[in-house]
Amino acid sequence: MLSAGFYSIKMKTEIKEVYKCDYCNKLYQIKYHCQNHEKSCTKRPDYLRPCHNCNILKKVKETISVGYGDIYGNKKKEVVKVLFCEKRDVFIYPPSVAAKGNAFEMAKPNIEMPKECEFYIEKNYDEISRIINLLYP
Repeated sequence: MLSAGFYSIKMKTEIKEVYKCDYCNKLYQIKYHCQNHEKSCTKRPDYLRPCHNCNILKKVKETISVGYGDIYGNKKKEVVKVLFCEKRDVFIYPPSVAAKGNAFEMAKPNIEMPKECEFYIEKNYDEISRIINLLYP
């Protein structure tokens, strides 16, 4: 079918149900995937914990054993970055990891970030920006 010197193209149109995250507005075609995403969405109001802005919480590298091991039972060692609370002397993971259920097994306890913490010390961002300005004038 010709139309003004160009071929007209017939397109198929479909009406589909889409699912939208209540927190970040991300769209999904499958309801189950949207529900899974909402459990660990970082825009959830209860996602933010005092640990996210705490001066005590440090990111450290830790060696862990992963997998089932070889025929001799030797597990593969892997270095991963994890969060460590120096006051509680425990590893801490955010709520998104808790929702997915994929926290690492560690030598020391590995707990979910608490909603409130008596050891909370707010990061001093003025000091951080001063150090950055000294390092990169």
